[in-house]
Order: sequence, then C-alpha cells, then structure tokens
Amino acid sequence: MTALLLTGIILTALPIILMEAFALAMLFTFTRDDPDAKAVLNVSLAVMAVGILCLIGYFLGGDLLI
Repeated sequence: MTALLLTGIILTALPIILMEAFALAMLFTFTRDDPDAKAVLNVSLAVMAVGILCLIGYFLGGDLLI
C-alpha cells in the first residue's frame, strides 16, 4: 500500500466519520443553527475533497497531485 493510497483513504474516511458523528450530535441536541457546526462541516468537506483527490491520483497512476 503506497503512501498516496493510505493518505487518500484516511483523508476520505475520517471526515465522513466525523460528519456522521456530528450529524447525530446535531440531531439529538437540535443545534442546526450553530456556527461551530457549520465550521466543522466545512472543514470536514475540505479534508474529504483532498482525500478524494489523493485517491483519484492513485488510481490514475500519476503523482500529479502530491
């Protein structure tokens, strides 16, 4: 397993787990209008996008992204 593949998997799976956990927390506490919740979601989406780019770079076979 190369470093690019491992990085892509981690950067994709971790934000998904964080978003799901935070969504459950918002569901139970009804904090949909919390600015911190929006900030965490934006950071998670940005990290997930980098992870997806790493996976695309790995499967396309090039080291163009990193």
